[in-house]
Order: sequence, then C-alpha cells, then structure tokens
Amino acid sequence: MSKNMRNLVGTYTFAQDGEFVCTDCHYNKTLPGVASEQPVPEGKGEPIIDMVVADLQERAKVGAVKYGEKLKAFNGRDALLDAYQEALDLCMYLRQAIDEKNNVCK
Repeated sequence: MSKNMRNLVGTYTFAQDGEFVCTDCHYNKTLPGVASEQPVPEGKGEPIIDMVVADLQERAKVGAVKYGEKLKAFNGRDALLDAYQEALDLCMYLRQAIDEKNNVCK
C-alpha cells in the first residue's frame, strides 16, 4: 500500500517500507522507519493542546525577559527567516532523536 503526497516541490508516493519516489522526477530514497504506518492513537493523560498552550505562555515570558518585551510585529526582524532557521534546528533535533531511538540497542 502506498500514499501520495503533494508538496511545494512535487508529488511523492510513499510505500510502507519507508521508500518514497518523486512522481515528477522519479527520484527515490528509503528512509527506514520514517514513513511507516502507526497505530490509531489511544492516549491517556492531559490533552496535548493544554501542554502546548502552557509551553507557549512560558516561552512568551522567557522572551519578554530576554528581549525586554513580548514578540510583536514590525520589530525589525525577518520573521520568515527566523522561523525557517528555527524549523531547520527542529529538523536537526527530530532527526537526532529518530537516530538515537533507532540505534539505542546497537
């Protein structure tokens, strides 16, 4: 079974074995475990949204102390560049966590 996904770059077909193929240029790559199916979530505990809201409020406080005010529009910074750099950092941390999880017993 495969799934098709369209993004800004092109259309990709993902297979259960972790392989994806660009249907525009036919580039293919295997990413072990990254594209695998997961079970339907049946969680217990506090709703994640509540934790995220608390985290956002805490980050706003930290930012206000660090920069002297809460984040506001038209502050002289490029918000897209800031967000992109943060997203790149996030990708690095996520890939590190995936690699550590997959290689913990090796």
